Amino acid sequence: MTFLGADTEALRAQAELTDTRARQLDGLSLRLGIAVRTATWIGPDVERFREDFESRVLERIEEALEDLRRRLEGLRREAEEQDAASDGDGGGSLWDTITQWLEDYEPLQSDGFWGDLLGEDGLLGLDIFAGVTSAIDVVGMFDVGTWGDVLNIVGDASTMGIAVYDGLQAFQDGDLFGVLDAAITYNINGLDLAFTTVGMIPHPVTKLIGGIGGIATGALDIAWNGLTVATAHNPDSVGGGSPSRALLEAPGDVVEMLTGWSGLREGTDTVLDGAQDLFQDSSEGIRDAVPILDPIIDGPQRIVEGVGDLVFG
Repeated sequence: MTFLGADTEALRAQAELTDTRARQLDGLSLRLGIAVRTATWIGPDVERFREDFESRVLERIEEALEDLRRRLEGLRREAEEQDAASDGDGGGSLWDTITQWLEDYEPLQSDGFWGDLLGEDGLLGLDIFAGVTSAIDVVGMFDVGTWGDVLNIVGDASTMGIAVYDGLQAFQDGDLFGVLDAAITYNINGLDLAFTTVGMIPHPVTKLIGGIGGIATGALDIAWNGLTVATAHNPDSVGGGSPSRALLEAPGDVVEMLTGWSGLREGTDTVLDGAQDLFQDSSEGIRDAVPILDPIIDGPQRIVEGVGDLVFG
């Protein structure tokens, strides 16, 4: 029998390869941008170099990414049209339809919980929430009665929920340090919630344990909130916007500042970049193997964005 038309499996395989390469190019562009902006170089030459890099290199990379995305959509469209033309009866089974939908599914882009909820005001939302929860932590360090404990539990539980949301989105984006940030946030607030709960038990020992533990975890949460806000406002210079990466880079930065030797910082960056690349590849592999993950992760994001559109316009 003579075969007419395109091989849809080959088209989709090429589309997946194109998508992977586009993601890799986008990641490379991000890392190059961070490296250029944070390079230890002072003077008029560096400003000209950075302007030239922005206007020539980054713009061309963005043009290449746009071209890849157009080709990606074209390949997928061709595959869908070929399948539609080949199915003379109007389509296959329900399972085939679901499988095809999962193969063609495009994950949503996320700016984290506050960005998805508030859009451009995401940083402001983060600032306000960090300030409110830090104030609650301060209250939790003192024995102000049951109402203070309840307030602390509500603040911790809310933060833990947001951390789960951000961690899942970071996993979907292949962002290792976003996942680490969320895990640290979750565990700090989980410990604080646990100590608060223990301290509510009416016994001298439990009250002592809860009080001491609550002071320690509250102080730790305040410090972590401050670092989170600082890195979010300075993504080009502090940890690439990640507090966990900023902490890992800190020893190399301190050594270079005190001695002028950049070896430790450069070595740290190489290791962290390698870990990030490995995590991104692993995330893509897991999500390709279990394609239902992306729609599941996107479910809460659709709700958050819907609430944001409804409440904040």
